[in-house]
Amino acid sequence: MKLIRDIRIGVSNLIKWFPIIWKDKDWDQTFFFRMIQFKLKNMEKYFRHGNFIGTEKQADKIDMCVSLLNRIIEEKYHDLAYVTYDKKWGASDFLIKEDGFLEIKYENVETTDDEIERSKDFKNCSSKEEYLIEQDLEFLFKIIRNNVRFWWD
Repeated sequence: MKLIRDIRIGVSNLIKWFPIIWKDKDWDQTFFFRMIQFKLKNMEKYFRHGNFIGTEKQADKIDMCVSLLNRIIEEKYHDLAYVTYDKKWGASDFLIKEDGFLEIKYENVETTDDEIERSKDFKNCSSKEEYLIEQDLEFLFKIIRNNVRFWWD
């Protein structure tokens, strides 16, 4: 009886995981995050229907991880970090110079001082973007580290 149950669950898992495995690639962390996210979504469903005390609370923690993974996978940090930069410096235009090098011109950069300030703003936005990514990653793995041993029934 146990063997039949194990075979049924195994085949079900193969079918369930097939699309994730089929699309998996080894060259990017996004694929890793998608696999973790898929596993956590399945675990959350399981815990939402659990009959034990505290399963709803654990499902909420798993859901938080899934939400963080959504943000990490979507990679919208640039949009958040550069909002004021884009408003301040305006649209950019990419030009290829005669020597083959790329030149980027900004709508609101008119002087050398403007360019120096824009460059500083760019570095600050880049740091802010990295900080947002690191913050979400740290929070995600902190939740996992502190709770993964309780994700069982």
